Amino acid sequence: VIIGLFIGGSILHIGVLIAGGKQGYQNSVKIVGYAATPSYLLGWIPFIGWIIGAIWAIGLEIKGLMVLQKLSLGKAILAFMIPVIIIVVIAVIVGLAIGLAFFGSGMGPSMMYGTGYPLIIDY
Repeated sequence: VIIGLFIGGSILHIGVLIAGGKQGYQNSVKIVGYAATPSYLLGWIPFIGWIIGAIWAIGLEIKGLMVLQKLSLGKAILAFMIPVIIIVVIAVIVGLAIGLAFFGSGMGPSMMYGTGYPLIIDY
């Protein structure tokens, strides 16, 4: 959890820097720690706790960006969304790479059956 706190703070701080925040990395780590509290308090409740905890955490993170990083509401939302977009893009790229590695080798049907050689049809 502690390592995740610092990793999450680093990722959030990228968005903070792009949005113009200048109050330091330590404040970004504080924001991630404070925003994680609802998830820890309500996360044990299936479904409802997860949803309420996630919405509450997002609100706390945006409010924390406004207070601790001294960002306007628009810049706080931007600072929050930039890391989310970056993570989604990376996940899509990794998913496509894995999908292409498994299904798009282009070597023909014989590669899928384990012969190791392209399918050669001799007429």
